[in-house]
Amino acid sequence: MAQQNLGLGTAANDGTGDPIRTALQKVQDNFTDLYTNKLNAAGAVISVAGLVGAITASALKTALSLVKGDIGLGNVDNTSDAGKPVSTAQAAAIAASSRISSVVLRTFASTGTYTPTAGMVFATVECTGGGGAGGGAVSASGSSHTGGGGGAGSRSVKRVTAADIGASKTVTIGAAGTASAGADGSAGGDTSVGSLCIGKGGSGGIAGANALSFGNGGSGGVAGAGDIASPGAPGGAGGIGSTSIFTPAGFGGCSMYGAGGKALLTGGGATGNSATGFGAGGGGGFGYNATTPIAGGSGAAGYVVITEYIGV
Repeated sequence: MAQQNLGLGTAANDGTGDPIRTALQKVQDNFTDLYTNKLNAAGAVISVAGLVGAITASALKTALSLVKGDIGLGNVDNTSDAGKPVSTAQAAAIAASSRISSVVLRTFASTGTYTPTAGMVFATVECTGGGGAGGGAVSASGSSHTGGGGGAGSRSVKRVTAADIGASKTVTIGAAGTASAGADGSAGGDTSVGSLCIGKGGSGGIAGANALSFGNGGSGGVAGAGDIASPGAPGGAGGIGSTSIFTPAGFGGCSMYGAGGKALLTGGGATGNSATGFGAGGGGGFGYNATTPIAGGSGAAGYVVITEYIGV
């Protein structure tokens, strides 16, 4: 039976609505239809979408003809883990990492050209600038004077792809700082692979310019260019002494790949200790009762390390 609606009239007590008996009869008929055709004696639903008795979710889904889009799940699918898609970026990253078959280490201690190994997918490039030389000491009879140590070159690291390098890139190795008797040490040169990665040279140490004087250490190379660009270590200042108290000359700054010239202390004048390895600063010169000017130690030249990842 279709639902019967009560005629309420236009306004209260205007005589246009259903009489009381008629209205109550409609109410009674509606309840009779509900309890006869829709609910059982316990008040439970007898039928839904034409289904009666114990109704399962599967049967109800079939009766209603529901699809996932009807409930806002149109993009959901019960695919296996192996069948699930990945984004374009994820797919590219997975492909790149899964096709590396070997790693090749390339080093450059002198200026030249970097030509990638065949099959290079990407590489890590490290550039260390040249180290500055140590400061010298003037000649001064009956007194002590010391030079400061040279600063180390800065170090930069850059991740590059085969496309970044192209056919080749010029490798420039920063020159070692040179020392001169009785003068400041010269700065180290910049090291680079094209313009992709640059390590800056360290500054030279300052000379002990007169009797009972000392020179400050040279600054480390400033940060260059790369994904990681760290400044170089500075050289140490020389000590100030007297005619009876000796203090050492400054030490050179150390680099990732080299040791700075060690601090020097001796009973007479002596040239500063030179740096070893790559990118480190030279030590300062030490003078006591010297009759000729004294030089600091030489810095160490820059260095390039390229780690290549080769595809299958």
